[in-house]
Amino acid sequence: MSPPDVDEDALRAGVDMIGRTGARSLEFGYLHDGVPVEEAGWWATALYHGTKLSSEGHRSAEEAVNGLAQRLLTGAKCTHCGGLVSLFTEGGIAHAGPDGEITLLDGSKWNLSEITRFCRYRRIGPRWVRGCERPGERGRRAKRKGKRR
Repeated sequence: MSPPDVDEDALRAGVDMIGRTGARSLEFGYLHDGVPVEEAGWWATALYHGTKLSSEGHRSAEEAVNGLAQRLLTGAKCTHCGGLVSLFTEGGIAHAGPDGEITLLDGSKWNLSEITRFCRYRRIGPRWVRGCERPGERGRRAKRKGKRR
């Protein structure tokens, strides 16, 4: 297998987002040697509170890592605005049980009836950006700095 052409921005964005969700570790790799890079079967796995979450069968490392990031974002609650994280222009997806409850990665429960807004996340260059983020703002430190003015 020849060295792949890596979209470094996409790879950085995925690794950063997985870290921001609280992963304790991240591993990614491929299953098959001696085949073209896009046929190698790329995968990514992260560890959360003793549970492994994976994304498999991708055509590149950056697709595997961002596939895992998207899996983690789907049905998540934005820690900044409290909205349901959406990867789509309109609406979002949440995987709820028969009682209408979503179990978040931290083990807390969230009922579908409590969802009043969406927060559209999208990848811009080397970073996943939340919809409620103001231009120039990056994370909680920027939010706190804004309050001091």
